[in-house]
Amino acid sequence: VAQATERLPLMTYVTCPTVRYHPAVVAQKAATVQLLSQGRFRLGLGSGENLNEHVVGHGWPTAPVRVEMLEEAVGIIRAL
Repeated sequence: VAQATERLPLMTYVTCPTVRYHPAVVAQKAATVQLLSQGRFRLGLGSGENLNEHVVGHGWPTAPVRVEMLEEAVGIIRAL
């Protein structure tokens, strides 16, 4: 899409850079798309939800803990 368009903004829905994906992996993938789209990429981040907690084999942290984890992850992503 980035190659075939010039003005169309590109973005994710919301991804969880804490329990599901490591913040460094999210940062690398986002940076790659940002370069390929010449600055038109927007990254959506969220603290996650427990709908699919069975996938990771255990329960998710409480909402306040997930928010703290998200804040730390955003800091890591911005730094990278």
